[in-house]
Amino acid sequence: MRKATLTSLVLIAGIAATPSGFAMGSGVSTSIAPVILSVAANLKQGRLVISGQHFGTASPAVRLGNLPLQVESASPDTIVVRLPAGTRPATYLITVTAKPGRAVTSDMFYATLF
Repeated sequence: MRKATLTSLVLIAGIAATPSGFAMGSGVSTSIAPVILSVAANLKQGRLVISGQHFGTASPAVRLGNLPLQVESASPDTIVVRLPAGTRPATYLITVTAKPGRAVTSDMFYATLF
């Protein structure tokens, strides 16, 4: 029984919290998935501003429904994308896919553009 307890302690000690998620003792890390908190659109200017967390430092992929959008600027908490010409007021599924390291993580958000 003492050996089983020691093994459990070693496994728990092998996981450490890091700013970007959790690091395992083997050197493998998992990043925190992006989180969309709000979306603001300006249909006249053809831009969409997505606010949130954990978008990463590399430019993420953004989709409006099934349509990929052009990212104009991105930071870990804000993304600005160009909307396609002729985007009409409606409710759309917005997907942000960040690629931190080798992992691919995404978040989805329904937004009504008007």
